[in-house]
Amino acid sequence: LIFRLGLSPKVLIEINVGGELSKSGFCLENAVQSTLEIANAFKNVNVVGLMAMLPKSQDEEFLSSLMQKMRDVYDLLKVKLPFKYLSMGMSNDYALAIKNGSNMINIQMITNEYAYSTYDFVHPGVIETPNIKYQTLFIDAIKNS
Repeated sequence: LIFRLGLSPKVLIEINVGGELSKSGFCLENAVQSTLEIANAFKNVNVVGLMAMLPKSQDEEFLSSLMQKMRDVYDLLKVKLPFKYLSMGMSNDYALAIKNGSNMINIQMITNEYAYSTYDFVHPGVIETPNIKYQTLFIDAIKNS
């Protein structure tokens, strides 16, 4: 329907930077090639960035190393594609993500067993995706926070 209306959706390519089997996304080793193939194969889709799927961890050094690898891939692709976003970090690690180059973060408000967003604002061009149990909200990260 989107294509029949002549619209070109803006998308982020999901990268499973931690290589976890329980998470989706392209593996880090294939991220550049896979992203370029998608961007070239689907001309009516605007690939505007990458979204990191990071493992849950309290080890900031480990997470930082993964985020830096993700930033390296982003920097390589940014010279080849009109990239604007590097989405890394969630409610628990957003400050670390911003320090490592993220310019978009995923914020969730969690109550009991449910997570929900507290704001209806979504950055222009990024689609909010509701789910049965939770709703995520992507916002631009502020570098000076």
